[in-house]
Amino acid sequence: MKIQNEKDLKLFWKGGTAFLFFMAIALVTFFYFVEKDVNKNVEKTLRDNLERQNHHLQTILDLQFQNLENMAESIGHRDELIAEENMCILRVLQKNSDFERVSIIDVEGNSHYDEGSVKNVAHRRYFKEGMAGNRTLSDPLESSIDGQTRVVLGVPIYTDGDKAKEVIGILAASYDMTALSRMMFEDIYGGAGFSMILTRKGEVISYDAGNKAGERALESIGNNLFGKYEEELERNPNASKVVSDFKKGKSGCAELNTGINKWYMAYAPLSYNDWMVCYSIPSESARKAYQFINRYEFVLCIALASAVMILIFGLMKEVRKRQKKLIEYANTDALTGLSNKEKTKNEIEQWLKETEKQSGIQVFMIMDIDYFKEVNDTYGHIAGDLVLQNIGNYLLGRFRDGDILGRVGGDEFVMFMKNVDTVDHMVKKVRKVSEEIPQIVIPDLNGAKVSVSIGVSYAPDCGQTYLDLYHHADEALYETKRKGRNGYTVFCK
Repeated sequence: MKIQNEKDLKLFWKGGTAFLFFMAIALVTFFYFVEKDVNKNVEKTLRDNLERQNHHLQTILDLQFQNLENMAESIGHRDELIAEENMCILRVLQKNSDFERVSIIDVEGNSHYDEGSVKNVAHRRYFKEGMAGNRTLSDPLESSIDGQTRVVLGVPIYTDGDKAKEVIGILAASYDMTALSRMMFEDIYGGAGFSMILTRKGEVISYDAGNKAGERALESIGNNLFGKYEEELERNPNASKVVSDFKKGKSGCAELNTGINKWYMAYAPLSYNDWMVCYSIPSESARKAYQFINRYEFVLCIALASAVMILIFGLMKEVRKRQKKLIEYANTDALTGLSNKEKTKNEIEQWLKETEKQSGIQVFMIMDIDYFKEVNDTYGHIAGDLVLQNIGNYLLGRFRDGDILGRVGGDEFVMFMKNVDTVDHMVKKVRKVSEEIPQIVIPDLNGAKVSVSIGVSYAPDCGQTYLDLYHHADEALYETKRKGRNGYTVFCK
């Protein structure tokens, strides 16, 4: 019996040792692939965020150019370029826009500013490009007053406002790129990273440090990003990839070692001047959402001591996973992938209570598809479902991750935007949605287009509860419909 017990004990130890060895190999393999997937997901998230913000940034610049072109057309109708009426237009434009200075530049290169000063800028590149009939964005200019980086946006002024005629001057305006960059990226990762606009050679055009860690990183970078990594380019494939992507104007994301810590850097080309938009964040902050993996690793290590614990943990994990899926399924509109009515209402109500997190205005939009019943009656319900799906996909691609998007009725959608800077930015966004949805191509409609009617309210001016905002936005929606649909109405400004 004793010999048998010894044999059983040896067999037990052998089996236990083999089990532990197998589990050790399994854990090492598991941790390796988890790390690989985490890094892949972090980079994808950063790229997606940067592409979205880059698109938004380019949209803002396009809108600023459009504003200038509208004003330039009006200025071109005057008999004299530097007429008092035109100077009055400059002052009004400067007062009611984000531009810091506005000027009319004559053919001699004399720039007549809104506050009355005159300066010759004939040697500037943007003057030559504007006189050639092109939109132009200047090289960065650093203010001697506050040290902030600004650029000059310029558009040609034509005689009688007609582009077919000669250029008689340029309407130019200075723009704070640092403030624009800060506005674009301040909500990403809680402001843990910093943003930059660079040339393809790595020269820093503008930046927003965002926090002390960002300030230290930017101090080490200096005026050129690549100068910091010059010594390690040959031995660091990630740094070499960044330099190569910049030269080619390609988007990308890489993890770089600054010598103090590791940073992720995502970058994408800007459509103006061959510039690149860049966002950097400490690796620790970018991976914060994946810290739960450490808890699972701890559980797996404990599981080495007991196969029973592994089984129990696995079962509990599976139950939680299924519960989470059931909750997500119950709160999601299956057709569009947006939140359903109940989840939309609950999330908006919860956000409106969290006043300490709020800044600017909180925008509530209700959107109906115009004549949706006729779409179903004419093309069938399958085509109607495709219309809803396409609009749902459009909304998911055009709003920020933190915004709340829901389908709350048959063809009724709710969009809630958090922390919008100004009413003007809100109106620009609503107008953009109203104009872009009719451009969506849906093959099953045989070339027909769909339009939408939108009603808008916003907190705190139009109310501070879900019901108040919904009621006021609904009134604005019906005002849109009374005016003929295919547009938007803001309840109060």
